[in-house]
Amino acid sequence: MRRLFVLLTGLGVIVLFVESSAAHLANPYAFLSAVYSYKMVPPAAGLFLAAVLPFLQAMIAACLLLRIFLPATYTVAGLLFLMFGSAQASVLYRGLNISCGCFGVAANNPITVYSLATSIGFAAACLASSFFVRTSGKTDAIPAERLTGLSGVEPTGA
Repeated sequence: MRRLFVLLTGLGVIVLFVESSAAHLANPYAFLSAVYSYKMVPPAAGLFLAAVLPFLQAMIAACLLLRIFLPATYTVAGLLFLMFGSAQASVLYRGLNISCGCFGVAANNPITVYSLATSIGFAAACLASSFFVRTSGKTDAIPAERLTGLSGVEPTGA
């Protein structure tokens, strides 16, 4: 049951992050505008977030798809969803009526309690998946030897 939970969480994160990063990379200025609309960070920090987040999302999706670095990947994804949820909670608390900016300008998804619950739910699922993967004993689908090409290489001794 845990394996299925981890698999379904990973598939959901892959779909969300591929769609989100593709939309943001296709129109980076619109994403920058969405980041600024939250009114939470100074302009330089907003520019940094808008430049880095799409690539971080794509990297997380790639790691989940390749099933490498799973504990760390699920942890980072969970923390990212917590950050998104915190930003959405702040917007709701301050009464701002803005789009979440999650999937580009065409999506025009307003921030609601539902979007906040989605972010928090994915954060919880990712952090639980990280725990499940850590405690299963099998952390990666691709062994490190296959990634490095050092399988079966005997060390030369002195």
